[in-house]
Amino acid sequence: MRIFPTDAQEPVSLSYARADGSQHVQELDQMLQLEGFATWRDTRDLGLSADFTSEIENAIKSSVAVVLCLTPDTERPDSFVRREIAFAGLTNKPIIVARFADVTPPISVANNTYVDFYRSGEIALAQLLRFLRQKISPGWSLPGTNRNSYLAALYHEIIGRLDDAVILPVVGRRMQLLEATGMITPVRSAPAGAEVLSSRYFQPAHGPIVGMGLRRALDYARHRIAIVGPPGSGKTIALMALARDLASEAITDPDRPLPLLVSAASWEADGIAQTGLNEWLAREVPTLADAIPELIRSRQAILLVDGLDELPQRIQESEEAEPRFPREEFISQLPHSCSLVVASRPHEFQDAAAGLRIAKVFELQPLTDTQVAAFIADVPAAAIILEQDDALREAARTPLMLTLLCSALDAAGRKEVGHLTHPEARDLIVGSYIESRYERECACQQDVGHAPLPLEELYQKLGTLAMSDAGGGGNRNLFSEAEVQAALGHDTYKLVRNANIMFATRGGVLRFYHLALRDHLAFQYARAAIHDADPAIRDSAAWALWQIPDRRVVDLLVEALSDPYPYARGSAASALGRIGDSRAIGPLTMLLSDDTRVVSMYGNTIADVALWAISQIYQSK
Repeated sequence: MRIFPTDAQEPVSLSYARADGSQHVQELDQMLQLEGFATWRDTRDLGLSADFTSEIENAIKSSVAVVLCLTPDTERPDSFVRREIAFAGLTNKPIIVARFADVTPPISVANNTYVDFYRSGEIALAQLLRFLRQKISPGWSLPGTNRNSYLAALYHEIIGRLDDAVILPVVGRRMQLLEATGMITPVRSAPAGAEVLSSRYFQPAHGPIVGMGLRRALDYARHRIAIVGPPGSGKTIALMALARDLASEAITDPDRPLPLLVSAASWEADGIAQTGLNEWLAREVPTLADAIPELIRSRQAILLVDGLDELPQRIQESEEAEPRFPREEFISQLPHSCSLVVASRPHEFQDAAAGLRIAKVFELQPLTDTQVAAFIADVPAAAIILEQDDALREAARTPLMLTLLCSALDAAGRKEVGHLTHPEARDLIVGSYIESRYERECACQQDVGHAPLPLEELYQKLGTLAMSDAGGGGNRNLFSEAEVQAALGHDTYKLVRNANIMFATRGGVLRFYHLALRDHLAFQYARAAIHDADPAIRDSAAWALWQIPDRRVVDLLVEALSDPYPYARGSAASALGRIGDSRAIGPLTMLLSDDTRVVSMYGNTIADVALWAISQIYQSK
């Protein structure tokens, strides 16, 4: 919460521990305002390690100075205060230590100016006012080393992503409604031997450890843990928030290991197989390229790997080529002795758990009715929409979908909801988001004299990119900047970036902000393309549909089994085999007498491919 006077004065940021410092800081806040100072203090009621927003960092950036209010609770290693010290150091903000108890300051500010309110409030206030009016800097800032340059860049990168409040799964003031509640509990469906720690976002729990956040869970798991949850549950946000916590620790304590935040999908960037882990990390983190081998060897790095499920399990460039298994190759390169955090969807993690040697899982689960109601308490229109349709309410049980619904409410609220299936509800939410962001950016482009691209044409261009990635592109959600610019044109490229539909990674590669966006666009394009006059396009559409997690693809692929083009029939049959839905068995059986010859990894005729597909479905059951 921002507490500012009406003028434009830069505020003084008050950093404190809520457990035992609230009363002290409230009184100090009032005294500073009476003396004419603007102030900022965080008044949210957050649990331990539960802040996924950038509100604190943005306040510090805009501050003239930080007053560090020390009480016994600030000595906790997971106190927000330590993160605030780190960011103040990154931004070279003056830090004045105000002690409200006889406690030792963190080592990074041990030599800063002290004012001791616990000895004499009157004297301490006079000293503090003098320091602030003279703008005396206590002089702590981050030394200029490669290590610190990397940490500063990483911290600012994370803050930039968290600032994207419209698209990211958990944002702004609503974060406090989705904070940690956890306990330690074994779950039968978990990988063998794994222990599941309940998510900080969801479901109240009762057990031996209540309120366990991800940072504490990492220590409990001895620094090897997986963040697991369905699409849109907040895996990336959780990983970024953990990286920020670890970066702030490394900034204030040079003996702490360095967090290396990377995306598994980039292991196959540009279709190039990597030669080894160190070479890949050097490419992903060029600032530390020379130091990476020693960091890994000496266990002075914590690998934080996002999107393990986005790394293809199998790639075959052509019918003649030998298949490759990028996910398996990647996992085999990860050192077993290194600290490791992996974010993944549940199924892909279970398949990889043995190779990862991870025995602790931080599980993100669907929102309850109570949490959904709390999230949208100040958005009555969203409550009405969700009340009208069960499928829409089910689709909104992840933070991503619920946030998209709220952010796109103006567009969604004008539509007739009616009776929707679950996939149709997702289409409404994601489509409304794209529409509302499109309208906003078109207005901006018109203001500077650019003619906006029609929405239908934008869907067509983005759908082409999305479908090519889901099919022949390896399902990586990775696109080169040149590829996107060539497909969209300069103005549309800017619109897509500004609209938070795509973003650039650290290496300049573009991605859709979330696979939910990629899948929505790919499905909309593919279900039209599978009826295209060009047989090659129909073939590509069938190949892409099996990668899209949507029950409607089965009906489209079953229809494609009667395509006159043999390779479209074969692609549809093999796609149905990979999906494993028993609804396809009957239609596939009709192809067992089709002796049309094809070149396929699954056989030499359509009948061979259909037989393989049927066997795959039975195996999956």
